[in-house]
Order: sequence, then C-alpha cells, then structure tokens
Amino acid sequence: MRLNLSLLTLSLAAAVPACSWSTFDDLANTMWVNSIDKPDVGSSDYGVGLIGASTGTSGGRVAVLGNDVPGYSTLHYDAHGGVSVGPNPQKLGQHFISALADQPILITDGTGRIALVNAAIDANQVEVGIGDADTIADAPFAGAPPQDAVFARTSGSTPANLIVAAGPNVYTLDGTTPSDTTKTKTCTVFAATGSTAAAIGIDDQTLWLWTTTGALVGYHLSPTLANCTVSTSGTPTTPDVTGPTSAFAPIAGSKMYVIGSSTDAHEWAILAGHDTMGHGAVSVVDLKALAPVGTAISADGLRTSAFSTVGAAGSTTMMIALGYPAREINGTSGGQVELYSFDTTTGALSTAPIALLNDAQPSDAELFGRALGFDSFNGATILVVGASNKVFTYFRTLLYAETRQ
Repeated sequence: MRLNLSLLTLSLAAAVPACSWSTFDDLANTMWVNSIDKPDVGSSDYGVGLIGASTGTSGGRVAVLGNDVPGYSTLHYDAHGGVSVGPNPQKLGQHFISALADQPILITDGTGRIALVNAAIDANQVEVGIGDADTIADAPFAGAPPQDAVFARTSGSTPANLIVAAGPNVYTLDGTTPSDTTKTKTCTVFAATGSTAAAIGIDDQTLWLWTTTGALVGYHLSPTLANCTVSTSGTPTTPDVTGPTSAFAPIAGSKMYVIGSSTDAHEWAILAGHDTMGHGAVSVVDLKALAPVGTAISADGLRTSAFSTVGAAGSTTMMIALGYPAREINGTSGGQVELYSFDTTTGALSTAPIALLNDAQPSDAELFGRALGFDSFNGATILVVGASNKVFTYFRTLLYAETRQ
C-alpha cells in the first residue's frame, strides 16, 4: 500500500480564508494529518465507512469499509503514526452482504469490538458482523433493512448487547452469543404503516428513538424492552417517555448522540441528520426537561457525523464533526468537515464551527467527509475522515495537541 503525508486546509470560523500550509508557515505546526491511499484490499471504492477500534494505549486501529466489491479491513497504527493493513481483510460477500447501504452502519462499544449491520443478500434478512475488529463473525437474523444500531451501555467485562432498529421493530442481540437467535428479543415499537426510527441512542435506563416524523421518544430498557415479542396486531408499544417533535423529518443515516445518564445532573441528546431532499439539521434536546436547547443548526448537504471527547487526559474537548462530502471548495466539489464544540453544562454547541477541514488541493468528487469516526491513538482520541479511496488521520488539530510519540 502507498502512504503519503498530505497537507490539508484548516480555517477558523469567521477568521481568514482557508490557506495552504506551503504558503503560510505559521500553520505548519498547527495540524498534522496522514492521507492513506486505498490499500490492496479488493474494494474499488474504499473509505465509505469507518470507526475507531483501538484496544490499547500505544498506536491505534481503525476499521474501514469499501464498496463496489464490498469489503472490510482494518488499519493498524504504530505509536509514531506509521500504518499497515490489518491481518484479516475480508470480502463481505462471504458475510452475506452483496451491497452496502448508502451510509453503512458501523459502530463500536469502545473496547475494540465492532458491529457492521446491513441488509443481507437474502430478502428480509439482516446481516450483523460482530466481534473484535480483526475477527468479526456472523450473527444474522430475520428483519427489514436496518436504519441504525447501538451497543447497550454496560459495566465490567460483560459484552454489551447490540440493539438494532429495522423497519417497525427494535431487536436486541445477546452480547455474549449474538449469533444465538433464540436469545434475540424483538419489540414492535411502531405500527406497520407508521413512522420508523431514523436514529437511536441509549443511556443507562432508556432507549431513545428519533423517528422519521421528527419525534423523540424513549422506551425504558426494563421492563418495556426486557422480554418483548413481535406484536401480531401491528399496534405500536406506547413510549415510556415522549420528547419534543420537530418539523425536520430525518431519514436513515441520521445519528443521535446521548451525553450523560439518568443519574447525572444534566443529560443531552444531539440529533444530527438529513432528509430526503438533502436538507440537514443539528439540534440538542435536554433529556431532563424534554425540551430543545437553543436553535437548531441548518446543515444543508450534511451526510455524516461523529461525536466524541477528543484529546488526551487533562486536556479534552467534547466535539461533534459534521461531514459535507459534496460541498464546494474554491469551485471544486471536494467536500468539507465542520467541527463544533459542546458544553456539557449548558447543552450548547458552539455558535459557529471551531474549525473547517478540507483538502488544500481538492479534486472533484473527492467526497471528503463521507465517513467520520474517532479513534483512541496513544491513549488520546483523534479524528479520522473518509474520502474517495482515502482515509485522513488527524494526529493533531487546534482542539488537541500532537498525539504521536
């Protein structure tokens, strides 16, 4: 595989226009990023999805999806930022996936365990590839094409259950033996002709669903979802909690990030999504008051997002990254990523992007920002961005210091 160091543009919101490092030496020590070209892993459309999957405090690991010929592989980083392809690249056809969703569902439980959730080759089947990022195994089940998935929160060494929203139902796969369908629980939470979940999130007590009609509803993990079976009448389960409904109608590929827990003084949900017309919106809901916080951010062209606490211990910032892969940069539709900070006390996002990221020399249809994720690298959390046949790894930004050793 070929690895090259790429210089990307960083501009401050409401500051100077974007500029190249080769022209302005004062930016040379502000941001460092590696651009990794597509390795020889079979797929011809690399970087359509990614997620951090590191398990240690030295180096890092990122799981990456490719399409055309659907494929799955990992990138392993050493402590200096050097990178190599992981030990087990796979063609996803052997996992019953003939084509990936437009925005693939690829998530992690934060311990190096990942789940890829996608419609299977066979009709009315959902394929789940789950396990350590280098050794995923199959756990298929019967269901409609999935909209979103989340790992349940857990403590100790118990593997977290996987929760999948697919059609009108919510499925819970057993964390220890996810392939054992006798342990899979199914809840019908929407009528067959009603809305579905565009995105889901979870805390210690409640599964939250952001519906395709713009509503935010919650179901307590126990007892409502504890032993749920399929409803034969199609009658939806009544939500335990009903939050605000917005005029924005998100579709699959939208995301929800739950910050805090039921026992914290504050708990928030960030809703980042897009609709069928290509419009986007990002909003915050106070889950204690069940009320919106401030004014939603209009985000036309938004396709992807990721949320995390970035940086190293003692110097961290909560941040959401928003991807606009079709955005024009200096007349070229190369794509761009916006970074916003988040205040856990007020629930407020920064009023404008803290930084804008894009290739300093973008090419048409580069699709920079079509996949976003965060990875633990040398014990710090860093941003990773997918583009057309490239993965950009940010070892340093204005929001966190140099992480390479």
